[in-house]
Amino acid sequence: FFFSSRRRHTRFLPVSWARRCVQETVRIVLEKHFKEEEVAEFLEKVKLELALRFLTSPFLEKRLKGVNELKEISERIEYREYIERYCQRYNMSHVDMTRSTRWLTAQIFIDWIFENKILQILLGDSIHTEIIKRCHDIIKYIAKHKRLSLEVLEYIWNMSQGKHEDTVLALSLIHI
Repeated sequence: FFFSSRRRHTRFLPVSWARRCVQETVRIVLEKHFKEEEVAEFLEKVKLELALRFLTSPFLEKRLKGVNELKEISERIEYREYIERYCQRYNMSHVDMTRSTRWLTAQIFIDWIFENKILQILLGDSIHTEIIKRCHDIIKYIAKHKRLSLEVLEYIWNMSQGKHEDTVLALSLIHI
Protein backbone atom coordinates (compact mmCIF):
# COMPACT_ATOMS: atom_id res chain seq x y z
CA PHE A 1 0.00 0.00 0.00
CA PHE A 2 2.76 2.46 0.91
CA PHE A 3 4.52 2.12 -2.44
CA SER A 4 1.38 2.33 -4.53
CA SER A 5 0.13 5.57 -2.93
CA ARG A 6 3.60 7.07 -3.03
CA ARG A 7 3.98 6.24 -6.70
CA ARG A 8 0.74 7.96 -7.49
CA HIS A 9 2.02 11.22 -6.01
CA THR A 10 5.41 11.07 -7.72
CA ARG A 11 3.70 11.45 -11.07
CA PHE A 12 3.01 15.05 -10.17
CA LEU A 13 6.58 15.93 -9.22
CA PRO A 14 8.35 18.03 -11.84
CA VAL A 15 11.03 16.12 -13.75
CA SER A 16 13.39 19.08 -13.38
CA TRP A 17 13.10 18.84 -9.59
CA ALA A 18 13.87 15.12 -9.64
CA ARG A 19 16.83 15.70 -11.97
CA ARG A 20 18.23 18.43 -9.69
CA CYS A 21 17.93 16.08 -6.69
CA VAL A 22 19.79 13.32 -8.54
CA GLN A 23 22.47 15.77 -9.73
CA GLU A 24 22.98 17.11 -6.23
CA THR A 25 23.23 13.62 -4.77
CA VAL A 26 25.74 12.57 -7.42
CA ARG A 27 27.76 15.75 -6.80
CA ILE A 28 27.90 15.10 -3.06
CA VAL A 29 28.99 11.49 -3.55
CA LEU A 30 31.64 12.40 -6.13
CA GLU A 31 33.05 15.22 -4.00
CA LYS A 32 33.88 12.68 -1.30
CA HIS A 33 36.30 10.97 -3.70
CA PHE A 34 37.39 13.68 -6.15
CA LYS A 35 38.39 17.33 -6.16
CA GLU A 36 35.61 19.88 -6.46
CA GLU A 37 36.96 21.13 -9.82
CA GLU A 38 36.98 17.61 -11.26
CA VAL A 39 33.41 17.03 -10.13
CA ALA A 40 32.27 20.34 -11.65
CA GLU A 41 33.95 19.48 -14.95
CA PHE A 42 32.39 16.02 -15.00
CA LEU A 43 28.87 17.27 -14.20
CA GLU A 44 29.03 20.06 -16.75
CA LYS A 45 30.21 17.62 -19.42
CA VAL A 46 27.28 15.38 -18.51
CA LYS A 47 24.91 18.33 -19.00
CA LEU A 48 26.38 18.95 -22.45
CA GLU A 49 26.04 15.27 -23.34
CA LEU A 50 22.44 15.25 -22.12
CA ALA A 51 21.63 18.30 -24.24
CA LEU A 52 23.20 16.59 -27.27
CA ARG A 53 21.08 13.49 -26.68
CA PHE A 54 17.96 15.62 -26.48
CA LEU A 55 18.89 17.44 -29.70
CA THR A 56 19.36 14.21 -31.63
CA SER A 57 16.06 12.73 -30.49
CA PRO A 58 13.46 12.06 -33.19
CA PHE A 59 10.81 13.71 -30.99
CA LEU A 60 10.27 17.46 -31.33
CA GLU A 61 9.55 17.92 -27.61
CA LYS A 62 12.93 16.41 -26.69
CA ARG A 63 14.74 18.45 -29.32
CA LEU A 64 13.16 21.62 -27.94
CA LYS A 65 14.29 20.54 -24.47
CA GLY A 66 17.82 20.22 -25.85
CA VAL A 67 17.69 23.77 -27.24
CA ASN A 68 16.45 25.01 -23.86
CA GLU A 69 19.28 23.15 -22.10
CA LEU A 70 21.85 24.86 -24.34
CA LYS A 71 20.25 28.24 -23.71
CA GLU A 72 20.35 27.60 -19.94
CA ILE A 73 24.03 26.59 -20.13
CA SER A 74 24.88 29.76 -22.07
CA GLU A 75 23.03 31.86 -19.48
CA ARG A 76 24.95 30.20 -16.66
CA ILE A 77 28.24 30.93 -18.44
CA GLU A 78 27.18 34.56 -18.94
CA TYR A 79 26.36 34.79 -15.24
CA ARG A 80 29.79 33.40 -14.35
CA GLU A 81 31.53 35.93 -16.59
CA TYR A 82 29.46 38.76 -15.08
CA ILE A 83 30.32 37.69 -11.52
CA GLU A 84 34.02 37.40 -12.37
CA ARG A 85 34.04 40.92 -13.84
CA TYR A 86 32.15 42.24 -10.80
CA CYS A 87 34.58 40.60 -8.38
CA GLN A 88 37.56 42.02 -10.23
CA ARG A 89 36.08 45.50 -10.32
CA TYR A 90 35.28 45.60 -6.61
CA ASN A 91 38.13 43.38 -5.35
CA MET A 92 35.81 40.74 -3.99
CA SER A 93 37.12 37.25 -3.44
CA HIS A 94 34.10 35.16 -2.52
CA VAL A 95 30.71 35.25 -4.22
CA ASP A 96 28.03 32.58 -4.43
CA MET A 97 28.55 30.86 -7.80
CA THR A 98 25.88 28.17 -7.48
CA ARG A 99 23.90 29.54 -10.44
CA SER A 100 26.93 29.65 -12.72
CA THR A 101 29.24 27.20 -14.36
CA ARG A 102 32.52 26.36 -12.69
CA TRP A 103 34.48 24.65 -15.43
CA LEU A 104 32.63 25.56 -18.59
CA THR A 105 33.63 28.80 -20.28
CA ALA A 106 32.29 30.50 -23.40
CA GLN A 107 35.34 29.30 -25.37
CA ILE A 108 34.89 25.67 -24.32
CA PHE A 109 31.11 25.83 -24.90
CA ILE A 110 31.36 27.31 -28.40
CA ASP A 111 34.12 24.85 -29.32
CA TRP A 112 31.81 22.04 -28.15
CA ILE A 113 28.98 23.47 -30.30
CA PHE A 114 31.18 23.38 -33.40
CA GLU A 115 32.81 20.01 -32.63
CA ASN A 116 29.42 18.36 -32.19
CA LYS A 117 27.91 20.17 -35.18
CA ILE A 118 25.05 21.53 -33.08
CA LEU A 119 23.99 24.10 -35.67
CA GLN A 120 23.82 21.39 -38.32
CA ILE A 121 21.70 19.28 -35.97
CA LEU A 122 19.40 22.22 -35.20
CA LEU A 123 19.10 23.50 -38.76
CA GLY A 124 19.68 20.26 -40.66
CA ASP A 125 17.33 18.03 -42.59
CA SER A 126 14.80 17.71 -39.78
CA ILE A 127 14.49 21.48 -39.44
CA HIS A 128 11.39 22.75 -37.63
CA THR A 129 10.15 26.31 -37.21
CA GLU A 130 9.85 26.02 -33.42
CA ILE A 131 13.48 24.94 -33.17
CA ILE A 132 14.54 27.82 -35.41
CA LYS A 133 12.63 30.28 -33.23
CA ARG A 134 14.34 29.01 -30.08
CA CYS A 135 17.86 28.52 -31.42
CA HIS A 136 18.40 32.17 -32.32
CA ASP A 137 19.73 32.76 -28.78
CA ILE A 138 22.46 30.20 -29.37
CA ILE A 139 23.40 31.80 -32.68
CA LYS A 140 23.45 35.24 -31.02
CA TYR A 141 25.65 33.83 -28.25
CA ILE A 142 28.14 32.56 -30.83
CA ALA A 143 28.07 35.93 -32.60
CA LYS A 144 28.54 37.82 -29.33
CA HIS A 145 31.76 35.93 -28.75
CA LYS A 146 32.90 36.71 -32.32
CA ARG A 147 32.87 33.08 -33.44
CA LEU A 148 30.12 33.28 -36.07
CA SER A 149 31.93 32.74 -39.34
CA LEU A 150 30.83 33.43 -42.88
CA GLU A 151 30.65 29.66 -43.36
CA VAL A 152 28.00 29.40 -40.61
CA LEU A 153 26.00 32.28 -42.11
CA GLU A 154 26.15 30.63 -45.53
CA TYR A 155 24.96 27.37 -43.98
CA ILE A 156 21.97 29.14 -42.41
CA TRP A 157 21.21 30.82 -45.73
CA ASN A 158 21.49 27.56 -47.67
CA MET A 159 19.13 25.81 -45.26
CA SER A 160 16.39 28.23 -46.26
CA GLN A 161 16.62 27.33 -49.94
CA GLY A 162 13.70 25.24 -51.14
CA LYS A 163 12.03 25.09 -47.71
CA HIS A 164 8.48 25.88 -46.69
CA GLU A 165 7.77 29.61 -46.40
CA ASP A 166 7.29 29.36 -42.60
CA THR A 167 10.79 27.90 -42.31
CA VAL A 168 12.26 30.58 -44.57
CA LEU A 169 10.48 33.29 -42.56
CA ALA A 170 11.73 31.87 -39.24
CA LEU A 171 15.30 31.69 -40.57
CA SER A 172 15.11 35.27 -41.88
CA LEU A 173 13.96 36.49 -38.45
CA ILE A 174 17.19 35.38 -36.79
CA HIS A 175 18.73 38.73 -35.87
CA ILE A 176 22.43 38.45 -35.37
